[in-house]
Amino acid sequence: MTAKEKIFSRIAFFSLLTITLAITLLYLYNIITWGNLPDRGFYVRSATGIRVVGIVTEIGRKAGIEVGDLILKVNGNTFLNMKEFRAALHLEIGSKNIYLLERKGRQYEATVTNIPIGIQRAFVMSGLPYFAGLCYIFIGILAFLMKPYRRTTWIFFISTTAMGLLLTFIFKIGPMTPKWLGTIHIFLYAFAPTLMIHLAMAFPEERNIFKKYPYAQLLPYLASAILFLIVRSTVTELLDVPKKWFILLIAYLTLAALIFIFSNLQLWLRSLSPMVRLRSKMILLGVAISSMVYISDALINALFHIYLVPNFNYHLPFLLAFPCCIAYSLVKHNLFDIDNTIRRTFGYVLATIGIAALYTLFALGPPLIFGKVEFLGTAAFPIIFTLGVLFFFNLARNRIQQFIDRIFYRLEYDYQETVQRISEAMRSLLSLDQIGKKMLGIASGVLFAEKSLVLALNPKEPFYECIADSVQLKLPTDDPLIQKLEVRRKEVTQYDIEEDPLFEREKEMCKRTFDRLEAAVIIPLIFEERLIGLMSLGNKKSGKFYQKQDINLLKTLANQAALAIENVRLYQARIEALESSRKELERLNRAKTIALDHLSHELKTPLSVIQGSIRILKRKLEMQSDPGAGEKSFETLERQLHRLLEIQRETNEIIHAYQELEEEDVLLFSFAEKALEKAKQRASYRDIRIHLDGERNLTVFVVPKILEDILEGLLSNAIENTPDEGMIRLKWEQKAQWIELKVQDFGIGITDENQRHLFDGLFHTQSAELYASKKPYDFGAGGKGLDLLKLKVYGQRFGFDISVATQRCLFLSKDKDLCPGRISLCPHCQETKDCLSSGGSIFCVTFPMEEKRNYGKSTLFP
Repeated sequence: MTAKEKIFSRIAFFSLLTITLAITLLYLYNIITWGNLPDRGFYVRSATGIRVVGIVTEIGRKAGIEVGDLILKVNGNTFLNMKEFRAALHLEIGSKNIYLLERKGRQYEATVTNIPIGIQRAFVMSGLPYFAGLCYIFIGILAFLMKPYRRTTWIFFISTTAMGLLLTFIFKIGPMTPKWLGTIHIFLYAFAPTLMIHLAMAFPEERNIFKKYPYAQLLPYLASAILFLIVRSTVTELLDVPKKWFILLIAYLTLAALIFIFSNLQLWLRSLSPMVRLRSKMILLGVAISSMVYISDALINALFHIYLVPNFNYHLPFLLAFPCCIAYSLVKHNLFDIDNTIRRTFGYVLATIGIAALYTLFALGPPLIFGKVEFLGTAAFPIIFTLGVLFFFNLARNRIQQFIDRIFYRLEYDYQETVQRISEAMRSLLSLDQIGKKMLGIASGVLFAEKSLVLALNPKEPFYECIADSVQLKLPTDDPLIQKLEVRRKEVTQYDIEEDPLFEREKEMCKRTFDRLEAAVIIPLIFEERLIGLMSLGNKKSGKFYQKQDINLLKTLANQAALAIENVRLYQARIEALESSRKELERLNRAKTIALDHLSHELKTPLSVIQGSIRILKRKLEMQSDPGAGEKSFETLERQLHRLLEIQRETNEIIHAYQELEEEDVLLFSFAEKALEKAKQRASYRDIRIHLDGERNLTVFVVPKILEDILEGLLSNAIENTPDEGMIRLKWEQKAQWIELKVQDFGIGITDENQRHLFDGLFHTQSAELYASKKPYDFGAGGKGLDLLKLKVYGQRFGFDISVATQRCLFLSKDKDLCPGRISLCPHCQETKDCLSSGGSIFCVTFPMEEKRNYGKSTLFP
């Protein structure tokens, strides 16, 4: 900016400041004069119009006036605007005003005797909003003085000044003098939304749309100008504005507030700059709290005649949120990028003003609150008051000092405590993001560093990348500064770049990297003599450089972080190895599926051919003179062929176990009785006792065919492993939300080695040389090893669990040891109970009791 432009800017600022000061002083004069006016019992609101009671005072409440009453006449006179309303009032102290009111369709009169409002009540009603408006004006002036001549601070100053003036006019308890203040009020109401939109587009970061189309920012001003001219040509003060035009004004203000909120929300969520995100978050919080309560109340007043708060003073805590958030961002987030020295100076001034204001509150508070109390006028009061203030400040001194030190980044930290906290925290972190956030938290919370980054070496690519931060910044491993850090292996500061001979040749390139990182000091992260990362810290917000204790703390932090990063890398490598193993197991299971499918397919065709050929040969042999010659051979062939067909059928059933089937409620006990009866018929030649126990009314929602296969498979397995004269027990029982089926045999049991492969399929529990084909249900038949695999697949598909507990017979320690097949033939058993207590197996199937389950595909056969 040129010298002439600076002079013009300075003149414009002080001119606008003078106009603002004149308006605020005139309004203050009006507040003082309103104290002499009579209390008329009620006041109206702009949102509901001059004919509706908006606020009721104590004297009005005693007269029976309520919020929402319709005002028909004043002292027998009708009125169309505020001028006529005031003309109809009796203003003499002691005189009476009679109001004709309407409530819920009924008319009644209320009489109010005039008493003075008083300066104290005038300040409570109109003065408090006035001071809230001054806070907005003050924060705008402060921002401009800290960073003058910039476009952003100009927009901020004008916007906050306009909103501050609007707040000063928020509640008028009497007519304003001079009359043109009413025009100023309408002007502020019309242009405040435009200024808010303009501020949203330029603050805290200027939007590209205004950069690309600079004249677009004039459109809201044109809309406000038209709205102002229409309203001003109709009325002279805001209370007289017709309802439709007031709703339009409020709607425009609501739209502006929403634009401001969503603009900052978008910056907070999407901006690439961490500082912009922090600033946007605080501004978003302030605007949302300040604007939404006031605007919501005004809209609901205008549209539904519903009042959220009794009077405007209830808005003040919310309205002050915006200047408080702006002040916080000025100090903590360096809003407007103000120089540290200027920021600290203004901070001390603010702190001094705050303490002075607090003292003033202590001094003036009691008279304002308690009024004229005889004790307050005695000679003892100043002494007692001074002692009270000293006592209070002495108690609060440490807290106030700590607060000020934190605000101005002078808070000292306990080195040992901080180191211990770092050590404890780093041990429990299991991700790079957590480590980075912890390091940045210490840099900003303990050392008050302005700009901090943590970069870690990418193990797969040759560069260092940011962790715990959305900044897309990468440094290649061949960067000169990185190479110097690998050699130096200790901290590097801005001064080292200038003075250390190590950086002499690549000084400019190292300085560019420093500037890119916005760093004042860089701490390397070293693990086993390797540079695995670095921590970059900007200038301290206090303006001081890093002391020896700060560097030692950062070294400790870097060492702990380096170890934590390596631990995370090892942990991630193990997780990846486990994931790789899991995928390999899934691949093997898929291969197993393909193999079984292929086996089923390859068996089917040749078996059909063999079966057909045998039938042809049988017919030819029957034609010969001695057909019985080959009958025995053909019976053997047919039996073996039948076994192969069964293998093919069962394999095909397992592969297609995931097909959709209809489930229904099954009464378990009667269903088990039928399955048990079938098993007894098929094993009628066996001498085995089978008992069925359990509750008779238990039901489960299941596919009947699947339940039949489960019972058939477990019963055949139990019968084939139980010697004659033995026993099998079948039991149903309910446990909590589960129903259990237990099939217990008192047979030979299964060795520990074989238990691991029991559900793998195509596996038998006997020694290979002892395995022989037998009929189903024969003792030691063993089957093809597919029944239990089928049950496992069913369980994964239909949502039930299957488990086994088994004990190998005490007298058969190895697979090669044989059982005679009948208890009475066993040389080790004198009685039946000896066999029953020597070994056996329990297969347990657990069904959930939900009414329906969403069945998914088996993980074995996807």
